[in-house]
Amino acid sequence: MFLKMLKYEFRAMFRALLPLFGGLLLGGLVTRFCIWMEDRTDASALQVFGILIITIFFIGCAAAVVLTAVLSVVRFARTVHGDEGYLTNTLPVSVHTILLSRVLVSLVSLILAAGVVVLSVMICTFHLSDVKDLGKLIMELLHRMNLETGTLAIRIVLTALTALMTLILELFAAISIGHSFANRKVGMSVLFVFVLYIARQIISSIVLTALMGGSIVMITMEDTAKWMWGIIALEAGLSLVFYFLNWVMIKKRLNLA
Repeated sequence: MFLKMLKYEFRAMFRALLPLFGGLLLGGLVTRFCIWMEDRTDASALQVFGILIITIFFIGCAAAVVLTAVLSVVRFARTVHGDEGYLTNTLPVSVHTILLSRVLVSLVSLILAAGVVVLSVMICTFHLSDVKDLGKLIMELLHRMNLETGTLAIRIVLTALTALMTLILELFAAISIGHSFANRKVGMSVLFVFVLYIARQIISSIVLTALMGGSIVMITMEDTAKWMWGIIALEAGLSLVFYFLNWVMIKKRLNLA
């Protein structure tokens, strides 16, 4: 049943995201064409137009990631705590299945959004010769990679993934807590976004300061590794806390009225 939930969640999410991603890739091509035209003409009007297109494109890149996050939150609120919640919460599945399917789809969606942004910027800025040079650079990096650089890359990826997971669960927890109130559910959800964010920042500051022994200066690679593993453990712990908050709110305090 979990796989079926995932399938329907991905289908519903990407029905909205595919036009957004397609528009972003098309924007990269249009921007690439504008840059190409700017390099071959001195017309001031065309250059101003090109700068405008480039500015709009990079604003769109940032907006695409934000819109993906907003769509994830809105879909969670509507299908779990909104009108569609009557159907979702009567399905013969556990709260864990409902929650995990939403979290996983949101995580994959945000990763894909970031990937599409990177690809669009590459389309916008790279020349054909750059692709060959990029391939050489990747091969050189792989050739030079050793155990130390490999573990560093793993730590960076894990840090990014756990931080992203924490953000998703934090937003979902704010929605779940806010919708447990009888009135002003949207307003209370927004309020708890800030409350949970401030609480997370305070906890993170205390834990990381303790990890570094009160110093923000990292002297050795071991110090850096300790710091990064500390962040990963902290984000994983916060994710579990926010997951538990969501589970309690959905299981015990669900309010669809």
